Amino acid sequence: PTGCIHSAAPREAVLVREEKQEEFKPIEQLTMRVATPFLKKENKAESAPTSIPRANMMRVGVWAADYYEQQRRSRDQQSWSVLLKPSVLGACVAVAGRVVVAPLVLMLMFFATGYLTTGTVFIEADSSIFAFTARDPSMVGGCVGCYGPCQIMLLKYSVFGESALASGTTFSAMARKLPTLTNYDFSSLSDEVLALGAALDANDTICESGITVWGSVQAVLTGSAQNVWDVVNTLQLDIAPQMKKELELAVTTPDNCVSMWNMMAITRLFKYPTVVGSATFANIPAADINVFPDFTECRPNVTVDDSLVGSKLALATNGDDLLAVTPDILKLFPYNFESSIPAVSRVVEASGTHYGATTVMEPLLRAYYGGCRVRAVNTTGVFIEDTCEVSQHWESYGLMVHSPDDVPLCST
Repeated sequence: PTGCIHSAAPREAVLVREEKQEEFKPIEQLTMRVATPFLKKENKAESAPTSIPRANMMRVGVWAADYYEQQRRSRDQQSWSVLLKPSVLGACVAVAGRVVVAPLVLMLMFFATGYLTTGTVFIEADSSIFAFTARDPSMVGGCVGCYGPCQIMLLKYSVFGESALASGTTFSAMARKLPTLTNYDFSSLSDEVLALGAALDANDTICESGITVWGSVQAVLTGSAQNVWDVVNTLQLDIAPQMKKELELAVTTPDNCVSMWNMMAITRLFKYPTVVGSATFANIPAADINVFPDFTECRPNVTVDDSLVGSKLALATNGDDLLAVTPDILKLFPYNFESSIPAVSRVVEASGTHYGATTVMEPLLRAYYGGCRVRAVNTTGVFIEDTCEVSQHWESYGLMVHSPDDVPLCST
């Protein structure tokens, strides 16, 4: 009729569509078999209706059918010879080694050797894998890229002024800078100090400062005993009387034991008691100055007593001993003051020393109160050097005891 449009699709196209639908029937059935387990919900009486598009299910079905057919053909073509492939043999050997051979080797090592009884934690230097030359600029002090003019070193030591201690923050801010002349203002140094810096550079004195591989901030000067003596006196540095006497003996009798000497300012942790009778001490970083020879056997034996420096009472404790109970880390090394901390001998046995000495003198750790070095701690109170005046800044922290570095060093 007029106004109506009739479909005139060829009969062949209709037949092709019907054939394709027939071809997809097995695939749809396979798709439903594959997808049904994933569409079911556990512990439900009725399954929720799925909304997976029919076209997506058909694509999954085609892929699953192809994969299944490939795996079937692969299994049919395989034989026992596949077990002789290098990859299979290697995997078998690896598994057998880990499951069977390795346990047997460990048992043999434990029970047939002295592995469990002769192992040592502390390795002597001769057996150590770590080695360096004492004068190697890349390793001395464990500070790489820290060498510079001694003029910079003198400026960093001037932070101490005439005090025995320097704030860890103040010292670190100055000492951690790169030793480049353009980084510093030397206007605070006198002509005498600047001339000393030039003289130290002229006689090859080693000056370094910066951050060590252990994370400590340090400033180190290495030269002759006379060089170190000149720096101490020119800057009027307040170093321990015992150290100053050792250095003086090295200057006046240089032939007794020839050695280079070092002066090192470095940030350390000091521990101070917060509650009397408790082993829990608080920490505060601060910097002080240490003087010591390159060869430990060249350190003179100087006794700290009233003939070297006097003492005076700085804090009365009314019968309380502030160091009656201390952390174990404060019981490892000798100190230069009297206290109830168990005494540790300063003389230790040594082997392979430069001059063949069989014993050496260990350095003495220190304690401070009010920025002054401590002479004694007992039930009466805290005694300090009689030449020192208490600083209000440091007095607020109370008794500060020098603690050794807690640096683990492990190797295999």
